[in-house]
Amino acid sequence: MLGNVQIQSTKQSQKINTQQIQFLNFLFLNQQELDRYVNKELLENPFIEPKGNDQNDNYEDDSFSDNSLTGEMRNEEVFSKDVLEDDQPYYKLNNAGSSGPADSEWHDLRMSRITEEQSATEIYEEQLRFQNLPDDIVEIATFLIHSTDGKGFLNANIEEVTDNLCFASNKFYEEEKVLKVKEILNRFEPLGFASFDLQDYLITLTRLDTHLDEELKNTTLKVLQEGFEDLSKSNPAKISERLKIEPEKLQECLEFITSLNPYPTKGMSSGGQEINHNITPDYEIIQVDDKLIGRLISSKNYSFSVKEDYAASMKTTARNGTNSYISGKLKSAHWLIDAIEQRRETMTKVIEAITYLQGEYLVSGDYKKLRPMILKDVAEYIGMNISTVSRVTSNKYARTPIGLVHLKDLFSEGIYLESGERKSNKEIQEMVINLVEQEDKKNPLSDFDIQKILKKEGINLTRRTITKYRRAENIPSSLERKSL
Repeated sequence: MLGNVQIQSTKQSQKINTQQIQFLNFLFLNQQELDRYVNKELLENPFIEPKGNDQNDNYEDDSFSDNSLTGEMRNEEVFSKDVLEDDQPYYKLNNAGSSGPADSEWHDLRMSRITEEQSATEIYEEQLRFQNLPDDIVEIATFLIHSTDGKGFLNANIEEVTDNLCFASNKFYEEEKVLKVKEILNRFEPLGFASFDLQDYLITLTRLDTHLDEELKNTTLKVLQEGFEDLSKSNPAKISERLKIEPEKLQECLEFITSLNPYPTKGMSSGGQEINHNITPDYEIIQVDDKLIGRLISSKNYSFSVKEDYAASMKTTARNGTNSYISGKLKSAHWLIDAIEQRRETMTKVIEAITYLQGEYLVSGDYKKLRPMILKDVAEYIGMNISTVSRVTSNKYARTPIGLVHLKDLFSEGIYLESGERKSNKEIQEMVINLVEQEDKKNPLSDFDIQKILKKEGINLTRRTITKYRRAENIPSSLERKSL
């Protein structure tokens, strides 16, 4: 008979304490948010004060505002169900198939950005709060809400949305899970919010319509799924012939489709809120002689002291409950001072590493000089955690010799060529753009044509990848470009 046996083993585990989590959250803040955070702490904490007479005297001359650039600054952080980072994904561009004049050039569409309606965001976030969903579902949903354009569209496919979510949150999510969360948002009122595009939006509204005749619903879905391209060109005869739908039945479908709202947020106002179109960079990369220097920009030279004597005098006359309050505020004051210094050191190391790794590109602006670089490369170079690098680069901008740069744009996966050489996927994407710009406008290149041209250069990509690159730059299909 075997008796109970005690076995000892050693196991290594890593735990993150509350202060570490608080500091990681602190790293997410950009310069404007840091200013607000510190000002709030100064108002609420009686034991911390700026060194010197006036905090405003510490403003430096390197504050920056570029009115020629527009962008959406993040409202919150991706961390819990109460907060979210908007990492300004590159797919927040006008949808060429659903907005803008028919004769607009695709590169004009590519450059225009839509500022999200805050009132719409608040409406859907309020509905989300009452759903009692798990934290991870709320995090995904909040990201999707903040990733929509002014009309309520994501303007991206599920792969692109998932990629940006994973980058912003530094977590891995399956596309199936993100898709399920998107479908939850689609059911919020008004229906169809966070649809991928106009086609997905109309399909969603049709599916969710409980009063529509079943036969008419199925026919409408068929038209939207299989005949949307002809529908967008107002060619009902071709739809009727190709899909074998009787003209009378097709007319019913078209009448139903035209009765729908053209986009989810139609009728919602901005509530009179002023939209901030300025981007304030957190970093600066300058060229001194032949050397590039990366550094942190601060609109204020934060220097604080803790009023220990004042706290001690208060404790001598305070009651038990007040003593706890005083201790908490003292701890908070010391933490803020240490966190600001750690943030400065961490961000300085990261920007110096990025400057070194991407120096050639930052001087020339030539995508051929953009070397493949992922978060892990920077983290290993400076001996930090990947999640730390992610937090100090997410939603951060740098003023550089080639202009204002979103740090996320400096990160790219490497693609191996047949020769063994490795190129940045952004360089390949730029090649796709150049091919489209130089094509015969009367006979534009299809994605398959572009795939064959790149293959001759030793670049083996799937047609799906070519399509992804094209859509990321808001370039219409070859058929749509021919009709422009």
